[in-house]
Amino acid sequence: MGIDIFFEENKVNVLVIENPIIYTKFLENLMSQIENGFILLSEGEKRLQIHKCTSIIHSPLCIDLNNKKILSYLYKEMKELSSENFFEKENVNSTIISYLEELIIKVPYPVTLDLNLDEMSLYKLYNVRIEIEELTLMEKIIYYIQLEKMLCKTQLLVFVNLKAFFSSEQLQEIYKMAFYNKISILLLEFS
Repeated sequence: MGIDIFFEENKVNVLVIENPIIYTKFLENLMSQIENGFILLSEGEKRLQIHKCTSIIHSPLCIDLNNKKILSYLYKEMKELSSENFFEKENVNSTIISYLEELIIKVPYPVTLDLNLDEMSLYKLYNVRIEIEELTLMEKIIYYIQLEKMLCKTQLLVFVNLKAFFSSEQLQEIYKMAFYNKISILLLEFS
């Protein structure tokens, strides 16, 4: 669509589209381009892979702090930490294998087990997740911003109709969290 948007530190960019047909077409186009990497996002002369550094939040009501992207980065970080504790990890693994082998011997059936279980499978087995207590919608967004930056290294958050959900004061708190975490924000609004 030929739109150039320049992101500056501690500033929120707002794109307001008044025509519902153009708005819908723009959102569809934006989502497709981000997923397929057609939008050019750069930092100085360096081109960025938009699908790796951008997240679109279609509705604050649908934010999932344990979405696939966040959990995969969490598991990756935990795996890196576990490689630092190699001997401890091997001790836990051999204890579990010994326990399972004892059980296998006791059953009267031919049973086998997979000895190549990796950490990722273990995290999924034990349902390792981000702990979420009862959070308000604003707290959830603020926490989401932190997770996106710390785990996913997100540089740009695109919010669709965020202003419809929050007061000016609440929006300022959300912006502050994004600024603190050095994440650019683009608000797509329909008016």
